[in-house]
Amino acid sequence: MMSQRSGSRLRRADSLRVARRHLAIYRPDVVMIDLGLPDGSGVDLIRELRMAGAWVPGIVAVSGDDGGSARSEAMEEGASCFLAKPLVDLASFQQVIRALVDRDSPPKPFVPQIVTGPMRLDMRAFVDDLGHVGGQLNRALQGNDRQKLRYLAQFTRSIAQTAQDHELMESASAFMARLRGGQAWHTAGARVLVQVKDRLTDAPAI
Repeated sequence: MMSQRSGSRLRRADSLRVARRHLAIYRPDVVMIDLGLPDGSGVDLIRELRMAGAWVPGIVAVSGDDGGSARSEAMEEGASCFLAKPLVDLASFQQVIRALVDRDSPPKPFVPQIVTGPMRLDMRAFVDDLGHVGGQLNRALQGNDRQKLRYLAQFTRSIAQTAQDHELMESASAFMARLRGGQAWHTAGARVLVQVKDRLTDAPAI
């Protein structure tokens, strides 16, 4: 949402597999990498990009685990910078991206496209994310895919936090805690899925 509002073109990947497929074809100026992905760690992709050779983009590591080891691991492997989720400050986001795009060029004055007041929720992006979570979560619960469930719990909490949806955020946090603690998690996961489906049902037509 912030990239599009800033006039950027982007390609979205929801896994390391899809990201590698994109990067085999495209050469973006900046790559934003979530460190918690369903099929592995974004740190591995950062390492691969830094070892790729002549072409190395600006790399922004993104994670909701700001207090853990995510930041240090990403920076040690070669990330250009780290941003903690949720990202809410459009001006700061634009400054970071512009600095990376211009890192090999002489400094240029940059006036960010500041929006007045807090960022408003982009309902199209929110519904798109909820739809992504709903389908993936349903399949992961049926298949008892714990690795995918951990990713989806974290992802759901992140979008709920951005939307200031406290009920969904609390349910996703409880789901994450049970997965991490090795406790029974099926009921908590089913509760998150029901809440996601309820929000999709109640969402206005876009």
